[in-house]
Amino acid sequence: MADKYKYRAALATSDGKNIDLHFGKCARFTIADIDGATGSWRVAEERSTFPLCEAGDSDETMDAAAKALSDCRFVVVSRIGRWPFAALYAKGIESIEFRGPIEEAIKKIRGSAPHPAK
Repeated sequence: MADKYKYRAALATSDGKNIDLHFGKCARFTIADIDGATGSWRVAEERSTFPLCEAGDSDETMDAAAKALSDCRFVVVSRIGRWPFAALYAKGIESIEFRGPIEEAIKKIRGSAPHPAK
């Protein structure tokens, strides 16, 4: 369907219900596939990453974290520092700071996602 947009997002959640983790402390992201037209979403997988606060703030660690999330258009976290924000942005990944229910985070994604040309 031409007007059905799909997005993949990495969600920083400890309970599968709420965005509640800081990017630098998140060792495991919930990867969600989102239908931008309807707002429906599903969990695609759980993915381990490299938490910068524990693994060390280095370019190599940041590159590994960005590579692990490279198929995601969005990363939704409770907080993210300027350096990881910029590093993800340079890789085409938009960071959204949000704290609360995943359903509300999905609405924020839908509100900020560009619609492809028809």
